[in-house]
Amino acid sequence: MSDDIDAATTEAAVVRSVHAALRARYQAITAAQPNPFEWRRVFAREYEHWRYALASARVLAQAREALARLLSYADGSPELREHWPLLVALWTPQRWTVARDLALIALASYRSPEGRGERRRRRGGVVMATEESLRRRVTGTYRREDLRRLQWPIAWSGTVDAETRRAREEELAELVAEAMEALDACRDGAAVEIAAGEIVAVVVD
Repeated sequence: MSDDIDAATTEAAVVRSVHAALRARYQAITAAQPNPFEWRRVFAREYEHWRYALASARVLAQAREALARLLSYADGSPELREHWPLLVALWTPQRWTVARDLALIALASYRSPEGRGERRRRRGGVVMATEESLRRRVTGTYRREDLRRLQWPIAWSGTVDAETRRAREEELAELVAEAMEALDACRDGAAVEIAAGEIVAVVVD
């Protein structure tokens, strides 16, 4: 049991540390790019850069270099300060592929600033935050078939206008797509753990 707990702690540490690095990287991008309409394009390019760097790593040295460069953006983050020994312990000939795959899962499950927390939409040339994010209402363990059945509304009461409903449906669709990507990135992935709209782990068979 303790081995299972240690493994789960290590896996969560990798995901949280990569999320911290991406958060810092995206914050730097938004600070350098004042035009929010350019964010999506820049975020997509950043995502593809790290996805390729990690997915194409075929030996320990390549994976370690890619992940080390990514984690360098999380300098000073509480996640990395607390968990760095767990990450270092994964850099062995037997376990490095676990670190790489977890980093890919973290990459697939992370929400960029444009879609994170309060969903943003464009109206009349101005970026505006909508109401409380629908995805925050989603918590639980979901297999592929559960994700396909996931639809709006979830724990939602009252009526909303058509535009807000479309925004909610798009937001939920993005969460489902991220969860599917996380499962695809893990060869033995059977389900995803979602907490308050964030993908925190992949459950394997």
